[in-house]
Amino acid sequence: MDLNKEFLEKYNDLMNEDVEKALNFSINCLKESNNPDFYAYIADCYMSLEDYDNSIQTLKLALNENCNNISFVKSLLGESYFYLGDFKESNNIFLELKKENPNSFFVIAYLMDINIYLEKYDYAIELGEEILKSKTLNNNDTAYILVNIGWIYLKYKNNLEKSFTYFKDALNIDENLGRAYIGLGEYYYSIHEYTDALINYEKAIDLQEGTIDVYFGIAMCYKALKQYEDALLIFITAPSAAAIKERLVGRGTESEEVINKRINRAKEESEDMDKYDYIVINDQVEDCADRIHAIVQAKDCLLGNNLKFIEETKKELEQL
Repeated sequence: MDLNKEFLEKYNDLMNEDVEKALNFSINCLKESNNPDFYAYIADCYMSLEDYDNSIQTLKLALNENCNNISFVKSLLGESYFYLGDFKESNNIFLELKKENPNSFFVIAYLMDINIYLEKYDYAIELGEEILKSKTLNNNDTAYILVNIGWIYLKYKNNLEKSFTYFKDALNIDENLGRAYIGLGEYYYSIHEYTDALINYEKAIDLQEGTIDVYFGIAMCYKALKQYEDALLIFITAPSAAAIKERLVGRGTESEEVINKRINRAKEESEDMDKYDYIVINDQVEDCADRIHAIVQAKDCLLGNNLKFIEETKKELEQL
């Protein structure tokens, strides 16, 4: 099969159905045609499978065999190095792409994230400001860059007022940007305005941005406000004791002493597991966040939290 509209339609359908099928399909197309442009789609499959080593090897083959879609291949290569944690190599590739297209939102967004990891916060801000001044972005992309800059000022530059301004500017463009509400939640929590922090955290949840950090922020606000009756006690734990140790050891960044201390702490925390309202198994971060979100939503449906609604509904029905 040639690399044409028919291929792309079938490729996208298979990616939605089963990545392994899309991978085998792409490999077969490469064998039939000897067209090196198919390497990019093979690598794309490897990336979806989080096999970044194979995606890098495949993309290098594409470049060595003089593929036509060079920019696409380089962008995938930059992404692969990024997700492998090789930020310097990823940075080099995206800087090359920036020379070709200085106003690419995709390239600048990655370069900002890379330079955050490299702790080059001022340069990350400079990149964002540069593309904002170009006036080439659509509203959604503009809001995204504004939020990114806001987070840099909040988390790494400790400039709360500037972060507030960027989050507000982003929401003036896109009022449904959950990450901006999370940023405002963090801002208000930092200045001890816990009620305003709760309002923004809850807006983020309404927009399906209920990450673990958001729920933790809500819990800390309730604690600061001493509203313990509104708090849900949720114990988050790994699937097993062996998994706890495996995660600590697997990082490869902790000394044996630190690992042992954390294991001992986990033992101490487990003593009170039966005092919590809910136990959530953290096997996959996304699934864990979804479970927490479901628990919080269920709490809103409790009879005791809907007494006013019941009273108003009864009055309205009597008037019919």
